[in-house]
Amino acid sequence: MAGTTHHLNSRRGVLGAVSLPVMAGLLAACGRTEGSASGAKSQEVAKVTFWQYQDQGTTDLFQKYVDAFNVEGRGTQVQHERVESAKKAPAAAANSMADLDLSNPNHPVSFAGREGGMIALDGYIKARAPDGVPQGEYLPAPWGLYTWKGKQYGVPLQAAIKNFIYNKDEFAEVGITKLPTTWPDFVEVGKKLVRKQGDVWLRSFLNFTTDLNRPWHEFSYRNNTKRVNDDLTRSLVNSPESVQTLQYLVDLTHVHGLQPKPESYAPELVDFATGRAATFWGGFQNATQILKTNPSLKLGTLLVPFGPTPAKVTGIAGECLSMWDSCKAREQAFRFIRYMCYEKNLSWAKDYFIIPVRKADLADPFYKSDLMTPVVETLQSHVYLRWMYDLGNTFPHANEFAPAITTAAKEAYTLQKSPKQALDGAADAHNALLAQYAGELKQFLAEQR
Repeated sequence: MAGTTHHLNSRRGVLGAVSLPVMAGLLAACGRTEGSASGAKSQEVAKVTFWQYQDQGTTDLFQKYVDAFNVEGRGTQVQHERVESAKKAPAAAANSMADLDLSNPNHPVSFAGREGGMIALDGYIKARAPDGVPQGEYLPAPWGLYTWKGKQYGVPLQAAIKNFIYNKDEFAEVGITKLPTTWPDFVEVGKKLVRKQGDVWLRSFLNFTTDLNRPWHEFSYRNNTKRVNDDLTRSLVNSPESVQTLQYLVDLTHVHGLQPKPESYAPELVDFATGRAATFWGGFQNATQILKTNPSLKLGTLLVPFGPTPAKVTGIAGECLSMWDSCKAREQAFRFIRYMCYEKNLSWAKDYFIIPVRKADLADPFYKSDLMTPVVETLQSHVYLRWMYDLGNTFPHANEFAPAITTAAKEAYTLQKSPKQALDGAADAHNALLAQYAGELKQFLAEQR
C-alpha cells in the first residue's frame, strides 16, 4: 500500500506538512496588528491528533490520506499515529485520548458519553453543508453500529460481514457450479471437496479453529436465532434454534468429516493460501493478505448458508472515526472525519479492499465482482437484530456475555458437553447477568422509546 509512515510529532514535522498557501497565510497573520485579529483567527491551523491500531499496511494507507488532507490546507493539521489498542482504555480514563481515533462497534457501550470518553457527534453531523454529513446517504445498519442511547458516537468508515472465501479452481475441479445456500447443500459440497489419503489430510473443506464462537453467531443468525427476549430479562442462547445451530457446527467436523478434529487440528493442515482448505472463514476483507501469499488464487465469496428456519439476518462489523472528550478543536477535528468518512470514503474503501458505507458508492463497478457482490447485496438486504450481543453497542454490559458463549462453543466442539448442555450453562450465566443489571436494563429500555 502506498504512503510513507511518519508521525509528525515535532513542531518541525507539523510545519513541514503545511501547504504553501496555508504557510503564506500563517506568515501573513504574524504581521497583522491587533485591529486585524479576526482575520488572523480565520487563518489559524488547529493541530488534531488521530490514533489507529491496525497493521503496518493500514498505517501506511492512513498516512497517505492524512498527508493528502494536510496538504489541502483546511485549517486543520492531523498528526497520525499507530498505537497499541491496550493504550485506549487507560488514556480514556485519564482524559488523555487522541482527539480522534478508529473505533469499532464495541466501543460506544464502554466509552460513550463519559468523562474522557467518546463524544456525541450529532451537532457536527447535522451541520449545514458543506460541514455536516448527510446521514440518509449511508446504509442504515452500519450507521447504527455507532448509535448509543439515541446519540451518534461515530461516522462509519467501512463495513464488513463474516463469510467464507472459496477457491474457485478447487470448486470447479469437482464440478460445483452452484454455491450452497442451505445447511444440507453446504455439507454435500464440502464432502465433494475434501481430499484424504487414509488419515492424512490433503485438502480440508473448512478452516475453523477450536473457537466456534463467531461461526455459531453467524450460522445461528441465518437460523433465526434471537439472543435475549425483548424486555432483556431472559436469555435465549439455549433456544431450540440456537442448540440446533451449535449441533450442526459440531457435526460438520465430527460427523461429516469436513475438517480435522480438534485434537488433531493444526493451522498448516487447513492453510487456505496453499490449497490445503477449499474455503476460508473470515471475510472477503482477508483477500488482500491471502493474495499477497498466493497471487495466483481465484477467489469468490460464499455466504453463510441458511438454516432450517431461514432468516435474512447477518452480523455486521466495521469501524468508524470517533471524537474524544479530550479534543479541544472539535469543529476542526470533525473536518477530518468528514473527509475520510464522506468525501474520500469510496477511494478509501477501494484502497483498503473493504465495503464503503454510502449507498451510492455500492454501485461502483469495483463492487460488481464475484468476491464483492454477495457482501454488498447482504449489507443492502439483510437486517441487524435489535439485541445481537456479539457486539457491545446493543445494550449495557453486552460484552460481558461473550465469555460464556465462547466457553459453551468450545465445550461442545471438543465433546466435553452436548450442545444443549453447553448452551444451558451459557444461558444460566447470562440470566445471572440480566438479573444483576435488571434495574439498569429497565432504565435503558425506557430511554429507547
